[in-house]
Amino acid sequence: MTRVPRSSADTVNLARRRFAASLVLALGAAATLSDLAAAQTQSSGAREITWDDLWPEGEDARLEELFNSYLAATGRDDVSAVFEGSAADKMPQIGTFNTVANLNGKKVRIPGYVVPFDFNSKNKHASFLLVPYFGACIHTPPPPPNQIINVTANPAVTIKDIWSPIWAEGVLSTERTDSKLADAAYGMALTKIEPYGR
Repeated sequence: MTRVPRSSADTVNLARRRFAASLVLALGAAATLSDLAAAQTQSSGAREITWDDLWPEGEDARLEELFNSYLAATGRDDVSAVFEGSAADKMPQIGTFNTVANLNGKKVRIPGYVVPFDFNSKNKHASFLLVPYFGACIHTPPPPPNQIINVTANPAVTIKDIWSPIWAEGVLSTERTDSKLADAAYGMALTKIEPYGR
């Protein structure tokens, strides 16, 4: 299906709606998981955190500024058509690598969704991305880098159902990781993984 904006305002509004929808999904899912995370009990000494805890103060304003700069740089306010599936229909990862420094080296527990780097018949993963909402990096633009955790597991862990949320527990680091799927501002050395709801 082809979407042809009727004016430059339509073009800008289309880009803003797509970005806003992704952000609403991210924040809504993060808030839901955050609320439930707060209700879970701690059994391993790990500090339960939410996705909001990874968000440095003032990051909302920085994200809005970056998004507006993206729109201006791409000329999305002109009258050109944006065809679904075209290069112009792509939305890059927008955000910063700003982190919350006092989380570096802390043992934490956080709920989220797995985005595997690859698929294999044994469902074993030595590394994957942990994201705040379902479909991130695959069906929607990636969240900002400081809302993605690059998780490493040694030994590799079995993840049978990547469509359901999990609890990831381990030592958090404020280290940048770049990948084809998305860039992450945080890393985690995984010590425990379990289905969400336990």
